[in-house]
Amino acid sequence: MKRTVLLILDKVYIQRKIDYASGNILSASENYGTVLLGMVSSLCSIYQDFVLIKLINRLASEILRYSFDEINKLILEIGYQLVRISVDNNAVNRKFYKELGDGKWRHL
Repeated sequence: MKRTVLLILDKVYIQRKIDYASGNILSASENYGTVLLGMVSSLCSIYQDFVLIKLINRLASEILRYSFDEINKLILEIGYQLVRISVDNNAVNRKFYKELGDGKWRHL
């Protein structure tokens, strides 16, 4: 039961900038304005861990679906069981849910 997890997907807007110090580029996010984050959280223990940190230009349901498929494959390979997905209620996430459910929207 400890290996039963919830997947939380969310986007975070970031500042577009380049960090430069002593002649070296430390970080560059000038081409990206959003980070897609994925976190698993155990339903039966305090275990939580990030499984996805992806720089993206714009969030689309196709990106969410591809990321979900990759995360789900990884979760299954390490012996965990995904039982729930949590996202907020924006239009991209609703489209993603419809694609997961073969066009049937079911609000819980």
